[in-house]
Amino acid sequence: MITIFHNEERFLAEAVASVQAQAGPSWELLLVDDGSTDGSGSLARDLAHHDERLRYLRHRGGVNRGMSASRNLGIAEARGRWLTFLDADDMWLPGKLDAQLRVLADHPTLEVLVSPAQWWRSWDAGTGQPDWVQTLVDGEPSPQVVQPPQLLTRFLCDEWASICDLVIAGAAVERVGVYEPAFTGMFEDQVFHTKVFSRLPAIVTDRHWYRYRQHPAACTATAHQLGEHRRARRSFLDWLDRYLEAADRSSAADNRLRRLVRSQRRPLVHPHLWRAGRAARRVSSMLDPRRAWSPAR
Repeated sequence: MITIFHNEERFLAEAVASVQAQAGPSWELLLVDDGSTDGSGSLARDLAHHDERLRYLRHRGGVNRGMSASRNLGIAEARGRWLTFLDADDMWLPGKLDAQLRVLADHPTLEVLVSPAQWWRSWDAGTGQPDWVQTLVDGEPSPQVVQPPQLLTRFLCDEWASICDLVIAGAAVERVGVYEPAFTGMFEDQVFHTKVFSRLPAIVTDRHWYRYRQHPAACTATAHQLGEHRRARRSFLDWLDRYLEAADRSSAADNRLRRLVRSQRRPLVHPHLWRAGRAARRVSSMLDPRRAWSPAR
């Protein structure tokens, strides 16, 4: 397991405790410090000192290199067969690892498992907002095998379907590639997930074990407040367009995917179209209770 953090003193101990509570298989948790300047680095070192299953890592010189480079450091240092990720402000529910590894054992030829996340608002009773659990696929029994690029298409069309809870074989990461260091603070996960879900089938469950904490200081919430989300999404879609073009695949599904990406880039390249779309999204948010609270990462 890999948990990256930058100034997460408030929530880090709770995230680590949710991993320590996991029963069943043996595991290691890599705590990757991305140049923290608060007390979270000292906290992580102390936690690792008292639990040999935890390892504290940081970049050379203790510098801040961003989310992708930090995840890559964890991947490079990981010693287990399977990789999974927990953000430092989130939590796992009990039984996650044991249940997911049992599902993977029932599908020995597959290397990727995905489960929905709970948008966790009730941790802060003052918000008055209900929790909400993703639906990643519709109308099929669970678990099910989903072929590429269905999950990629799903989260491109609906950011509420973005993946939080991923388990992947280290060998699969070696084949598809790691995180892109240029993406330091937003969309780094979707870039990596693009590499995975454009190439590999995945087992998808309908049970959730991941609590995705919603709070105003989270990365995506801050980006929305500062007006940076649109620019970051365009950077992601520009990268994705180049990535799909370089893959040079010509199946019908690949062609549909490229058309989808370009249709989503268009209003970001032409802001007047984006403003019209924003007005339409405001109307949609009034009709969809999920959007009463923006996703925060």
